[in-house]
Amino acid sequence: MSNTIRCPEQLGIADVAELHREIVSAIRAGGSLHLDARECARIDAAGVQLLCAAVLALRRRGQTLHLDAHPAVSSALDELGVRALVEGEPDASPSAAEELPDGP
Repeated sequence: MSNTIRCPEQLGIADVAELHREIVSAIRAGGSLHLDARECARIDAAGVQLLCAAVLALRRRGQTLHLDAHPAVSSALDELGVRALVEGEPDASPSAAEELPDGP
């Protein structure tokens, strides 16, 4: 089973709460998560943090994330040094990983 979520055109601190709710719901539903971020032309550190937390939460449950990313998202992941983590390289985990919180 796969859940698909479309990212907003901007994923900044003001936008992460709604996407967070959708991701938590999808994770709880089980299966893999397909995140369509092809239209997300602007992302900040809060958006990247949400993606990283989602990946870690999914991994703990034996689920996976498939990300279709706009070049701006890929660039932000590169700049913040987390592209390997988000794109699923198995040994790419931060040493102090936190749980995906239940609320903003």
